[in-house]
Amino acid sequence: MQLTGAFNEFSWHDLLDLIGDRQLTGWLCLEACTEGTSRRKQYQVWFKKGCLMAATQSSRRTNGLLWLMQHQGWMSYNIGLKVIQQCPETVCSGSYLRQQGVLDERQLQKIFNLQLTPVLKAISQLEDAQFQLDTTLPLPLEQMTGLKLTAYDAQTLARRHRRAKHITC
Repeated sequence: MQLTGAFNEFSWHDLLDLIGDRQLTGWLCLEACTEGTSRRKQYQVWFKKGCLMAATQSSRRTNGLLWLMQHQGWMSYNIGLKVIQQCPETVCSGSYLRQQGVLDERQLQKIFNLQLTPVLKAISQLEDAQFQLDTTLPLPLEQMTGLKLTAYDAQTLARRHRRAKHITC
């Protein structure tokens, strides 16, 4: 399934409903102009069976699994890369690292939160965006922790972030 559109036709909450209700697996890309400029920001969200698995802001290279591990001081990028190269192609790298004892559950949860929270917060505050949803693309398992957030829980977080924006404005 491929779907393109804009928030004025299909809101972020509508997209989360679609992903959750249909238990979709795939990729969602959102693109929006930065307020007051002509620069565009791009956000990508990967989901599996109706749950959000990973998210990135395309202009940043600072939320990849290995980069986050290195930034937290848990492992060098090169050592992490060597371990992940042993990971089976059908397994999320984070799950593999936990199985190998490289990461514990708390560390894995922290990486998952560092990947998702800033992106979901930014998306929830967008007034207008173009989107592309595609359920034919393979998931980037090498960037995934193996943890997930249901679409319903993502909507709850979005509402919280949106309310916080209106309170601080």
